[in-house]
Amino acid sequence: MIFSRLKAVGLGVLSFAVAGSASAQTTGNSMPWYDVPWLGKPKNVSPVIASEREISVSADGMLSNYKEYFDRDSDAHDRELGWTPGLTVKGSTIFDFYRLHDIYVSVQGNFNIGNEAYHGGWHDHFGDSGALESRTNQHKAYGQGELGKAWRLTPQLLLITAFQGGHGYWNRSINAGWGEADPDLDDPINDPFFNDHPNEKPYIRGDSERYQYNWAGGAVHLDYAITPKLVAKVNGAVGGTFQPRMGSADIYNHYRLGNSVRFDVGGAVDYRLTQRWHMLASVDYQQFGFGRSHDERARYYRYYYEPNSRTQQLHLGLGVGFGF
Repeated sequence: MIFSRLKAVGLGVLSFAVAGSASAQTTGNSMPWYDVPWLGKPKNVSPVIASEREISVSADGMLSNYKEYFDRDSDAHDRELGWTPGLTVKGSTIFDFYRLHDIYVSVQGNFNIGNEAYHGGWHDHFGDSGALESRTNQHKAYGQGELGKAWRLTPQLLLITAFQGGHGYWNRSINAGWGEADPDLDDPINDPFFNDHPNEKPYIRGDSERYQYNWAGGAVHLDYAITPKLVAKVNGAVGGTFQPRMGSADIYNHYRLGNSVRFDVGGAVDYRLTQRWHMLASVDYQQFGFGRSHDERARYYRYYYEPNSRTQQLHLGLGVGFGF
C-alpha cells in the first residue's frame, strides 16, 4: 500500500512538472523576451483601446512659418520659414475609476531645435530701418495634457472627447548680418555715416527673443481598427492662448502679447508589431498667433511694440510605442 501511494505521488509530481514545462514553453512562445514577459501579458482588449494604452517616442520634423503683420507698411517686418528636427514623447491610457468607466488621460512633450531662414528688418536709435536677410537659431518646446472620456462606438471604432491644456516656449536667436540701407526712404536716414555713404550696408548685431504662452480648449479623437493590428487615427482640437509674453534684450520689461485662437488637426497610423511593440507614423498641423502688444520702453528713450503675428507648424513623426 505504501509503495502504491509513493507511486501515485511520484506520478503526480511528474505530471505537474510536465504540465509546468509545457506551460512555460507556451508562455515563452507567446511572450518573447523583447515583449518584457515579466510585466505579464497585456490585457486582452480591442485594437483601438490597445493603441491608446501605450508610451511612444517619435522622431519629429517640423516645418514652421512665422509672419508678422504691422499696423502700417514697414520694411521692419519679420518672417521665418524652415524645417527643424525634434523629438516627441507621448503617453496615454484608458482606465476605470470606481463607477467612472473609460477615462482617457494623455500627456505629450515636443522639442525642436535647428535653423530657419529669417526675412526681417532692422532699426536703430536714429529712427532708421531697412531689410535684413539672415538665419535664426530656433529652440521650440511645448507640453500638453488631455483629460476626457472614451466612447466605444463599436469594437472597431473609438471616439474620445477631452479637455486640453498646454504651455509653449520659443527661443529665437537672430544671427548678425548685413542689412539694406535705403537712401530713398520718405523719411531720410538720420545717421550721418549713411547720408555720406549711401551705398554702404549696415552691419546688424544679433538679437534674442523668448516667447512663452499657454492654451486651453477641447479635443476630439477618432480611432478605427482597419485590421486587428492596424489602427487609423484622426484628431482635432480648438481653443485659445492666454498670458502670452515675449522677452527681448531691446526692452526693459517684456512684451505682453494679445491672445488668439489656436487649433490643430492631424492623423496617425498605429501598427502593432508584437504584443507590446507598435510602430507609429503621424502628421499634425497647428496654427496660432500673438496679438499686438502695448508699447514698451526700450533703450535710447524709445518705445517699441510687437505686431500681430501668425504661426503655422506642420509636424511629421515616425516612432515606436510600448503597450501596457
